[in-house]
Amino acid sequence: MATWVFILFSHINKYAFGNIDIPKMGIVVLINTFFFPALCIFLMWRLQFIPNLDMKDKQQRIIPFFAVIICYVWAFMALKQIQAPGFLQLFILGATISVILSFIVNIFYRLNLYMVGIGAFIMLLLLFALTGNGSVSNILVLSVIIAGLLGSARVYEEASTLNELYFGLLVGFMGQMVGFVALSSGGYSII
Repeated sequence: MATWVFILFSHINKYAFGNIDIPKMGIVVLINTFFFPALCIFLMWRLQFIPNLDMKDKQQRIIPFFAVIICYVWAFMALKQIQAPGFLQLFILGATISVILSFIVNIFYRLNLYMVGIGAFIMLLLLFALTGNGSVSNILVLSVIIAGLLGSARVYEEASTLNELYFGLLVGFMGQMVGFVALSSGGYSII
């Protein structure tokens, strides 16, 4: 999801990146938020730390959560170091918080991780729209439709319950809100 956010916002407002090399930053985002977590989870599966890549049981998700949390913390620190635009730092921090919250909730209750990602994205778009930094209404509507279709497919396939979907969306929303409050209270230009 972080790579999609980066691609979308780099096309919406290229000027927000200033003098930063956009392809180089895109590679940083892709490697740290997709490649490294995917590689870690693949290696866990091949080394039989997890029985399969589905991870339907909430106990199977514990070790992969740690790997993803480490990768996202690293991604946030790397983006902060290269002075990435505020909205990208916000999304990565919010995604990191969402993963940590997902880990905590996962101990007690299974939630849908797809909905966590799309929920974080929808909240980022809402924050972007509410702060008056551009028109993202079409993207927001499309994202809500995609979230609905994705959620419907998960329920239809009996892969998730409605409560797991709602908890996932809530965790995604909360992660972005906490990230927004944390960064904006620190005096950073967020969006």
